[in-house]
Amino acid sequence: MFLALLALACAPKAPPAPPAPPVGWYTEAGWSGECYAPPDWEALDRSARIQARQDALAAMKQQWLGQKDEDVHFEDGMIDKVDDTLLGRPEKIEVVTAQNQAQCVAYRKGGDKGAWESAVRALPGKLTAGECLTPFLSTRFDYLDIQKGWQGSTSVCKGDKIRIIATVKDRYRLKDNGAWMNVLGAGPASEGAPCTGDGCLAGTLLGRFVPENGGVESVFVIGAEKVFTVPSHGTLSYGLNDDTWFDNLFMKNGSIVDATAITLEPVE
Repeated sequence: MFLALLALACAPKAPPAPPAPPVGWYTEAGWSGECYAPPDWEALDRSARIQARQDALAAMKQQWLGQKDEDVHFEDGMIDKVDDTLLGRPEKIEVVTAQNQAQCVAYRKGGDKGAWESAVRALPGKLTAGECLTPFLSTRFDYLDIQKGWQGSTSVCKGDKIRIIATVKDRYRLKDNGAWMNVLGAGPASEGAPCTGDGCLAGTLLGRFVPENGGVESVFVIGAEKVFTVPSHGTLSYGLNDDTWFDNLFMKNGSIVDATAITLEPVE
């Protein structure tokens, strides 16, 4: 029994537990200011996590705007852009706060403040990389210019579904003494027309999609109506299946001149 107690008395003591990581504003020896440390996000319930994101963003803005320490003050307009970006993507505040803490600590230990400011300036671009900022959400009305090529250029996002509608009562011709037609087209397309395959009649209304990433553009028949599902971020336009436009002419009855109306509307 005595030996057992002696062994216990001589056993090495367990090392003290490491201090808990800081949360909120904190400082260390040798620093001239403070840094902000985020909480353990995974330990928070949903409502607490939402509030903690708001608090973290407010704290970072306070420091970036020079309201926390006199030695840190970044460009106000730059901070507005970062704020707008993060407000639309609140879940990304968690990653940004951790990165900002690391940049602040590096500066407090003698690092370059300019590197910290550059990192903050780059946030909007990094946080929105690969995103499409121009989803097609509202109906657009226009009139077809038959003396012009591709027109109505509209930025669209992957997955957008767009119904394109053209009036069929309005008529035009593609050359002097040519046949009158509408957006459904009439007769074979010329060799230089954008679309010469099956269903590509002369003068029919076409759509063109150009991918944002520089991929291969596609041309498709719209006619009187077409629902187009956008395959990737890019630009949508429309025009007639023709290779010359100077001699195109709308039908005129007295003082009334036809004008093909184009409608682009989102499909729910």
